[in-house]
Amino acid sequence: MIFLRGRRHLAALGSAACLLAATSASAQDTGFDVEPMLQAPAANKQFCQIIVNQNGSMVQNVGSTKLSSLINPAMPGLADVTTSNGSYYLSVDRPSGFSIAPPGGSDDVEFSTQFTGHGVTNFALTPGDSRMKLKNGLTNVEVHLEARKLRGSFKAGNYRATVILRCE
Repeated sequence: MIFLRGRRHLAALGSAACLLAATSASAQDTGFDVEPMLQAPAANKQFCQIIVNQNGSMVQNVGSTKLSSLINPAMPGLADVTTSNGSYYLSVDRPSGFSIAPPGGSDDVEFSTQFTGHGVTNFALTPGDSRMKLKNGLTNVEVHLEARKLRGSFKAGNYRATVILRCE
């Protein structure tokens, strides 16, 4: 299963968190949390807000050497990003490891993230560490996570990792 965790950082409101449930699309339950990290609005009411709308799912490939939200029938995580001006950039951090995995499940794993945008800002599938400049308004974002086992294969079980969606 994939879990997306949304957090809004607003100067006057502090932060709020929500955890959304997802569906599993393979024999292996796999998941990741998306932690939006947002810049707090300045005194002149400038802001970037991320709202997580839907969890995604990851599917294993043949041989169980890869878990990915890009393999059919997996789904990406979905978020709405709203900005008050065109001075914000969006990026996605990859996790450093699984927060939940069977014994040895996090050994020799390489993570990568990708994302797309549709709305006032449009961009095709882009590596997560690339910064995308956002236009003023609403952009719908799809977030993808892929985990590759460098040696061996993923063991059956539950997997979860944290992905950070940044608007800075």
